Amino acid sequence: MREQYNKGLRALHDRPADLEKAVSESLNALEAVARIISGKKDFGAAIDSALAGRRDTGGLAAALKALYGWASQVPGARHGRHAEPDLTFADARYAVRTAGVTIAYLIETAS
Repeated sequence: MREQYNKGLRALHDRPADLEKAVSESLNALEAVARIISGKKDFGAAIDSALAGRRDTGGLAAALKALYGWASQVPGARHGRHAEPDLTFADARYAVRTAGVTIAYLIETAS
């Protein structure tokens, strides 16, 4: 997971940046952490389970599922590149940073 997230960071900071890979690797790392913590395969169920037991996390879970869904719609980020993506550096940086802080949060709160 750490190496996968680091691949996302490297892709973001490479010159030229590989924005699709940055989004893909960082969200795949988030998915892996959620699956390990929860034992569930589906990302939505894994996030719900990883956040279970804490109050008022429904909005957070919904936002994370929406981010994951967004990444699945960006051509080349989570699925095949069937069209030119409208992905900016700011978009990719947001996805990478959100995945990173969420990974840290999930690990910290799972203990």
